[in-house]
Amino acid sequence: MNIKLLITILCFITLTAQAQLKLLPGMVIKSNNDTVYGTIEFKNDILIHTTCRFQLKGDTLFSEYTPYDIKSFQFLHGKSYESKLLSDGTPVFLERSGKK
Repeated sequence: MNIKLLITILCFITLTAQAQLKLLPGMVIKSNNDTVYGTIEFKNDILIHTTCRFQLKGDTLFSEYTPYDIKSFQFLHGKSYESKLLSDGTPVFLERSGKK
């Protein structure tokens, strides 16, 4: 087999595997306190603090929310994040502790 063809195939497989989304059931609490259920893209610990990619149940499109757009989001059976402003004014999603 041609080495260039083999490298091309391996690169394609690697890129395809990285492009797959990890979607988990969850909910978004909008600014008006409406709760919307669907799926949320699970991201690494750094990216999850700046955006929430949400797919409404039964829909194929994603909405991307920032901390300015929603009050909070939560993975069902998992972590939840609230919109907060840091002391320097930067909007972020901070993980909500289990204590109220």
